[in-house]
Amino acid sequence: TQNLIKLLNPNFFINVKNLQELDLSKNELNNSKNIIDTLNGHISLVKLDLSYNDFSNFDFTFFSQFLELKELVVGSKVGPELTNISWQLLPASLTDLTVYEIGENLPINMCSQFIALKSLAVTGYGIKDIHKDTFKSLGHLEMLSIQSTKVKALDPELFVPLTSLSDLNLDYNFLKELPVGIFTQ
Repeated sequence: TQNLIKLLNPNFFINVKNLQELDLSKNELNNSKNIIDTLNGHISLVKLDLSYNDFSNFDFTFFSQFLELKELVVGSKVGPELTNISWQLLPASLTDLTVYEIGENLPINMCSQFIALKSLAVTGYGIKDIHKDTFKSLGHLEMLSIQSTKVKALDPELFVPLTSLSDLNLDYNFLKELPVGIFTQ
């Protein structure tokens, strides 16, 4: 955490047979292929933090091999936003997902494969609108954070499916009001 690492040697973890947690946050990593080459074969990862690096894109299909991954945090510091995110290819085992600096709207029903997801946090000024069905399949979600977006209004039905929600963070958006009855059916 918090170093000046720009590149990893692909053989760095070659003798580590049971890598479960890795925090490479707050570095200067900018090449997702380098991360992929370094972590390839370490499918027992449970927690991976790649946040606050210099990624302009990331091949999210890489994460599909981590069938035991519970917590994933990925995103850029400032500047280039992540686009073309393959949400459906992220492992269904995730319980906590944080993606910083998203450069596009969230897709409808983006997390339908997440049967265990308890916490979801997203940021990014590329998010301008959130469709009412975006979180439709996440009735088990307990924490939702939607921060630093250009969202100006929320559909009155957006949070209705989130029956287990206990923590909601809507900081630093362009919201002017919350619709009446936004948490009722």
